Amino acid sequence: MELTPTSTIDLDDGLEWEDIQATSETNDLINQVKALGDPTIGDRKIDLIYVKKINTSDPFGAYGAAVPDFATVSPWMWDENHTRTCIFGSTSTSGNFPLSNRPFATAHEMGHVLTNHGHYAVDYSMNETNQQAFYNLMRGGGTSTTNSVYSSKRLWPNNLAEEDQIDMIRTATDIPQE
Repeated sequence: MELTPTSTIDLDDGLEWEDIQATSETNDLINQVKALGDPTIGDRKIDLIYVKKINTSDPFGAYGAAVPDFATVSPWMWDENHTRTCIFGSTSTSGNFPLSNRPFATAHEMGHVLTNHGHYAVDYSMNETNQQAFYNLMRGGGTSTTNSVYSSKRLWPNNLAEEDQIDMIRTATDIPQE
């Protein structure tokens, strides 16, 4: 479904984004998308929003961003009604590279919502090698730019990590697993 934003949102130059709390532009956009939702489903869904570009102060830029359930507790200050939202820019922050250069970006951002965790090797207990972290879908610093056996597209079961990422998807949210 395509949304025609109200006049309070100007997405022509990209969406303003801050990790710790929503900008007024981000708040307005998420409010409008959530208002389109099916009230019988409630918050047991993930809203995916695609914009031209995400403007962020992150020096690495951003292809995507997520608001998982944990983003409502300190130090984050997101509105509880905005959780379970992923936003994607069709180009990188610099505008030089299309989202198609990041084939795992959508799965990565949805992974934040489904596991209710941040980046692998930062927000997880770890006992594995750096090599395993490099191949993990939830690694920080961006996902792989190509699909190969060496790509960052894996989630680890508990025999390879202290925390079972597969089990997290089953237990971290009340989103139906059908």
